[in-house]
Amino acid sequence: MRAAALKNLAPLVAPRAARAALRHYAAAASLPGGADVVTLWRMASLAGTLAAWPLARAALDAGLAAAPSHPFMLEASADLALRLGDWGRAAADAGRLLVADPGHARAAA
Repeated sequence: MRAAALKNLAPLVAPRAARAALRHYAAAASLPGGADVVTLWRMASLAGTLAAWPLARAALDAGLAAAPSHPFMLEASADLALRLGDWGRAAADAGRLLVADPGHARAAA
């Protein structure tokens, strides 16, 4: 119940207090049943907008551990790897994305 409350509260406070929203997502993800792919995706996206790269990477890695071929997670992971200059990780994520979605234009480029 607490994880659900935190997950629902985070998007409500995000427009005014993005760092507080990020803390809510992280707290929810640390609770039993709180680390679902949607929560991890939202946490990674918000962390990225705040340039909290280690937290974005951790959220994406946790999301990909739960759903290894999730196309949004793979694309975001590849984008983050490119931003951080991790070319090997970016290429690996793009390859996995092409397996999950053979028509993905950015992964094929």
